[in-house]
Amino acid sequence: MFFRLGVYSDAKREFEAKKDSYVKMQDEIKNCKMTSDKLMRSLTIRQVRVIEFRKLLAIRCRTAFGHYLKNRDFIGKLKFDHEKEKLKILAQPNKAKGYKGTLQLSGGERSYTTVCFLLSLWTAMNCPFSILDEFDVFMDSVNRHISTKLIIETARMQSHRQFILISPQDMA
Repeated sequence: MFFRLGVYSDAKREFEAKKDSYVKMQDEIKNCKMTSDKLMRSLTIRQVRVIEFRKLLAIRCRTAFGHYLKNRDFIGKLKFDHEKEKLKILAQPNKAKGYKGTLQLSGGERSYTTVCFLLSLWTAMNCPFSILDEFDVFMDSVNRHISTKLIIETARMQSHRQFILISPQDMA
């Protein structure tokens, strides 16, 4: 086989350039794989932490919910099903037997339970702002008074937060 000197040196130079490019690409692929592995480990850690955080928030919310219900001699439970993304709220007056879902409570009991649930969420999440719009529209005067008093007491205990209550009712 016969090669001319110019053609062979051009081929060798092109081969060396391609070889260098190939080595650089291998290094880039190696770096990308290492970065991808680190990101996957980080993602796994974050997913575990999100699950732990979600469990802790649920515990805080359940505890606060029970505390708020006790103000009116109620007992209740919050059942979180994180896998199905469902929440079941159970409550009852302390004298009653068996927990009831919110649909089985009277209108005033349901409204009070809902306010307790909202307050427990706010307590668990610790947001700087808490806003309720027309929370008392469907409440009778007794439940409205009890719920408003509970919200105001909660707001006073959490002076680092801002509470905004909007109601068409007279707030006297």
